[in-house]
Amino acid sequence: MPKFDCMMDARRKPPPKPGPTKRSRDRDELEALAAVFRVDWRPGDRVMTWLNRHEGREAQLSRLVEDGWSWADVGVAMHMAGICYSGGQPIASDTLRSKAYRARRHQAARASRKANMAHAQARIAAQANTPPADVAQSCPSGPLIAQSVPSPPAEAEPEFRPASLKRYGGPQTAAPIPELTRTEPKSMPVIDADAIIARLRGEK
Repeated sequence: MPKFDCMMDARRKPPPKPGPTKRSRDRDELEALAAVFRVDWRPGDRVMTWLNRHEGREAQLSRLVEDGWSWADVGVAMHMAGICYSGGQPIASDTLRSKAYRARRHQAARASRKANMAHAQARIAAQANTPPADVAQSCPSGPLIAQSVPSPPAEAEPEFRPASLKRYGGPQTAAPIPELTRTEPKSMPVIDADAIIARLRGEK
């Protein structure tokens, strides 16, 4: 079967060749490195705290490995400086390499969080100093240009206007009111009934 053949091919492949063997350090070199490690180590401190300071911040152990030291020799120098577990057991090379990797990741995560926080604070400060969109549009940054303000539309005049007593064309003076003259009542004429009857009969 294809799957089985692949597994057999994987078994036939030779194991990867180990890297170049690093030179073992002598006693004097180990003592010199232990003296450097011993400067800021206090009994009772946590090993991971020391690794975060030396490997996380400065990558001191990784640079030693790049310069030709082995993780095993670095662990021996740490043990000679008293940097070990609470029971006094030295740190194995594989464990030390893993813990150094964790220290670098921890420091990188802290730096990333700090950078993100600084970026967020700068963005909040920029937004606080930027006026809203409507205010920015109403306040142009260039020179102000006087614009004519359109007058409000005239109200439509009513179809019929009420009659006005005021005449246009200049001020008018009111006509003088005639004074009332008192006249004496006329005396009623005296009616001669006999004369009227005689006139009707044709006697006169």
